[in-house]
Amino acid sequence: SLDSINKIFYISLESYDFLHDFYKIPDSKLEFLPLGGVLYEGNEYKKRRKKIRKKLLLEDNEILIVHSGKMDINKRTYELLVAFSNIKSECFKLVLIGSIPAEMKDIIYPLIEKDTRVKYLGWKSSDELIEYLFAADLYAQPGSQSATMQNAICCGCPVILYPHKSHKMYLKGNGFYAKSTEEIIKALNKIKENQELLDVMRRESYKVAHELLDYRKLAARLYNWDENYLMEGVFYEAKTFE
Repeated sequence: SLDSINKIFYISLESYDFLHDFYKIPDSKLEFLPLGGVLYEGNEYKKRRKKIRKKLLLEDNEILIVHSGKMDINKRTYELLVAFSNIKSECFKLVLIGSIPAEMKDIIYPLIEKDTRVKYLGWKSSDELIEYLFAADLYAQPGSQSATMQNAICCGCPVILYPHKSHKMYLKGNGFYAKSTEEIIKALNKIKENQELLDVMRRESYKVAHELLDYRKLAARLYNWDENYLMEGVFYEAKTFE
């Protein structure tokens, strides 16, 4: 059916590799269309942020880190908790949202229970999770990929990410790469030493969101699309990020 198809969209660089290398789909048929999000700024952002931070009893100077998903071994929740325990500051708070598989409970729960700065909130709906991302000062995804990362950037969150190939386009002065406990500790210590860094990174996250992830722009590519349609600043070929 490929002859009847104008474009095949891929949502990550790994998806591009699979489509191009395994299915042998030519570059002329492939186009990057990321999983995006809705951008909220200004008063709407402040209102949503204040609501959850009040619920969590957070002061303005306290730094909220959010980590979410199915916390299996690939999510690297354990490594994040170990790193967090090494940051000796009461200004740092960590919220875990999602599910903890049975095989990880004996590993993760003891670390949660011995640190009063950590809260496990269980599973939340996607809308509820977005609310916590507004309240967050940092979103930590040091393991497997998740679309929550894109949502976090749309909420203006700085990020800590594992250096997956597909993360290259999303980290532009708005966070840290971390592939080990030591690198997570290093990133958190940088924030501890200079909290104003988060304000700079927040602005950079919004820039990335406007450039790549705004669903209004992504939708416009579809309802305005024809064979020659190219939206400047949004269309990317995979080789751009090699």
